[in-house]
Amino acid sequence: MANVRPFRGVRYSSEAASRLGKLICPPYDVISPHDQETLRASEPYNAIHLELPEREPPVSYENAAGRFQAWQREGALVRDETPGFYVLRHSFSHKGESLERWGLTAAVQLEEYESQVVLPHEETQAIPKEDRFQLMQACRANFSPIMSLYSEGKGRIREAMLA
Repeated sequence: MANVRPFRGVRYSSEAASRLGKLICPPYDVISPHDQETLRASEPYNAIHLELPEREPPVSYENAAGRFQAWQREGALVRDETPGFYVLRHSFSHKGESLERWGLTAAVQLEEYESQVVLPHEETQAIPKEDRFQLMQACRANFSPIMSLYSEGKGRIREAMLA
């Protein structure tokens, strides 16, 4: 069984979150060069400055780490006082149908592949893996959490959030 734990997340402050739509960005690997420019110009606290920092490595990682620390000092980002699980609801349309998916963000212990506890869902190439690892190491944070799927079937997360 996977070792799943709560953690002390770093989130946008309540004040910053009031304009959340201007602060978030898509995953780093799907942002076109045009969208990169647009997002960088749109808001000084847009996550693209951390997720896909300008410049070439290793300077880009150092820049992201410095910005991440500065945003915390400035109060744009705050670390939660106590560990927790982070629940999200993602509403979207697909083929004209409104759909909803619920998720849970948590810390999951790394496991050796042979243990068959956590299985990979895609073949990620070495260069992107190394890039994300270097960014994570420099910032001591993960801006690109891995999405895992599981079959829960009973809707317990959704029920807990709606209670």
